[in-house]
Amino acid sequence: MFNELRNYSRIIVYIVVIAFVISGGFMGYGALFGDDTGGQPEGPTDIQDAIVVVNGEEIPRQQYLNILDNYRQQTANFTRSQMLPFRLSILESLIEENLLIQEARERGISPEVTEVEIEEFLQEILVQNQMEVEELEQIMEMQGMTMEDLRQSLRFSLEQQAMVEETMEDIQGDVSVSEEEIEERFDEQYEDEELDEEEAEEARQEIEARLREEKEQQAFDDWLADKKASAEIEIKDPGLQGLKYMEDGRYEEARQQFHSALEYSSDPALYIFLAETYQNEERYAEAEEVLIEALDEDPENWELAYQLGEHYRQVEEEELALEKYDQASEYAGRNLMARYQLNMAYSQLEAEDRAAEEMERFVEIQQQYQEVGAEGIAPLPEGEELDEEDLEELEELDPEEELEEDLDEDPLETEPLE
Repeated sequence: MFNELRNYSRIIVYIVVIAFVISGGFMGYGALFGDDTGGQPEGPTDIQDAIVVVNGEEIPRQQYLNILDNYRQQTANFTRSQMLPFRLSILESLIEENLLIQEARERGISPEVTEVEIEEFLQEILVQNQMEVEELEQIMEMQGMTMEDLRQSLRFSLEQQAMVEETMEDIQGDVSVSEEEIEERFDEQYEDEELDEEEAEEARQEIEARLREEKEQQAFDDWLADKKASAEIEIKDPGLQGLKYMEDGRYEEARQQFHSALEYSSDPALYIFLAETYQNEERYAEAEEVLIEALDEDPENWELAYQLGEHYRQVEEEELALEKYDQASEYAGRNLMARYQLNMAYSQLEAEDRAAEEMERFVEIQQQYQEVGAEGIAPLPEGEELDEEDLEELEELDPEEELEEDLDEDPLETEPLE
């Protein structure tokens, strides 16, 4: 359940990006049929400006925001420090999609979409949103658009989707799998098993299909790596650019970008990742200074207190770590993942009483989500509870991969569960 966003393949990401983001006035499924409280990331640029420029081609900021809106429900509980990497992953998908579109033009790939396909896509929209065409027409009119405008947008979306799919297939080419490769993998997987003739043949067919998929994926990955390495890519959002630099180990450049982003935004994630650039270079005093400054400005932010506690635990200042964990606990409210992370943090410091209290709160909040859910927050499906496997997944989450309900000024804003 919790790794849902991590298990999709790249091709699925591209299809979502293209099928759900349509240029012009149409704002994506989420924005068109949902509420209009999503907002947008704070920044110095207008939403009509580019979010990134790829080989001289601009990707509009509005297109990027539309995609984020489509993930409103899935990301409703993300912490600030999880949202920034998520936003970067969406931007990376947009960049890769744009590179594929550019490649399609170079290869002369230009698929055509029929009226039947457009109508089928339109019907899918109506079915998914439980609407009649008259209702959709009214919504389009309210947005200053006509049904013909929508059909043209759908045509564009489907053409882009088909272009990406055909280009990926062309890049992957016709790969071959030898009998030797099949037998080698078969021997590795079934060395200690006795299969009859029919079972062995089915196993070999599955292995051949899997090997073919692996080779196709590798061919595409190699092409993409080369293409991105040679492309001119300029990310216009300093927070996202800072995170990209940090991932590449370019810490000084990352700090410059984070400081630039902090000139117009007080997003706690910027402070957290700024501190992490220092921690990665073992400059712990400077990391501590950043987090203390951030927490002084926002003393009731549980995530900043938790991260400062994690810093103190890392440098073996256990009393200070406990103090900050306590501060985080005081302001965590009914945040499911905050409670679980604090349970783990206290356990690592052998503060078993505090750890038990956090787990009790965790269970209580889970039960309330189960019973009533919350506006903008996807509760567990009826009859489903966190099982042992879910808890193991939670235990493996990084601090940047926690889930939270308080997103204040985020583009995916939700109200906390009372």
